[in-house]
Amino acid sequence: MPTADRSALGIAAILASTMAFPLSDLAAQSLMTSLPPLEVAWLRYVVFLLATLPLLARGRRSVTAVRPGLQLLRGGMAALSTLAAILSFKYLAVPETTAIGFVAPVMVTALAMIFLGEKVGIRRWSAAIAALIGVLIIVQPGGSSFRLAALIPLAGAVASAVAVIGTRLNKQDTASTSIFYSAVIGTVMLSALVVFDWTTPDPAQIKVVIAVGLFGGLGSLMQVVAYRFAPASLLAPFTYMQLLWASGLSFLFLGNVPTVGMVVGSAIIAASAIYTAYRERVKGVVT
Repeated sequence: MPTADRSALGIAAILASTMAFPLSDLAAQSLMTSLPPLEVAWLRYVVFLLATLPLLARGRRSVTAVRPGLQLLRGGMAALSTLAAILSFKYLAVPETTAIGFVAPVMVTALAMIFLGEKVGIRRWSAAIAALIGVLIIVQPGGSSFRLAALIPLAGAVASAVAVIGTRLNKQDTASTSIFYSAVIGTVMLSALVVFDWTTPDPAQIKVVIAVGLFGGLGSLMQVVAYRFAPASLLAPFTYMQLLWASGLSFLFLGNVPTVGMVVGSAIIAASAIYTAYRERVKGVVT
């Protein structure tokens, strides 16, 4: 497959993930008043694991890891990132949490150059920095977004960036293997903790939990696919589109009206992603 086609497929997959994750997040936030965050994160992973079990029908080789150490690293970091995000929903709105968490793509751009040897040109650095400026406009340093609770999604952003680099380093394993390991590792990690903070969910809450798990699992799958077809530093600006979905869905379902800062910052983020896509099309190669 030509490089331009692979990059386009990677961009499409990452855009799909940016839609799925906010849906999962909003469903998770709706449970924060009735269930402990750790339990919500665990239930999300249980649903995720159940959804991946059909992969076993394809044979053992489809879920056998060539580099299990890297799978353990990325799976563990992904679980910590998920837990941090869900915990933050107890204190911060979904768009606010999403904005703070988007320090991760900038970290990915830098880490990809250091650990993956990817060539990061001035255009991609400019797009990533412009998107970060958009995030800062939304968050407004010194405002309510930088309460102590803001450190929770910030820690999750660090874990998420490490997970992404782990995905890129582990090119030997298939996407299905990575998804299966993520589900297993996350479920095992959180199972060891959830017994300390448990509230039995009712049938209505279980339905919401299923939505959390299915949308979260879909987002994870699309993310893994994306980073297998395109460089992490190229995809970084497109991940900011998740902010637009988080803001729009939060308004649609919760009536949260976007602030002027949210609108301006989101416009800058979208512009950076569109410019990167334009450069990809004009050059026909990863630049």
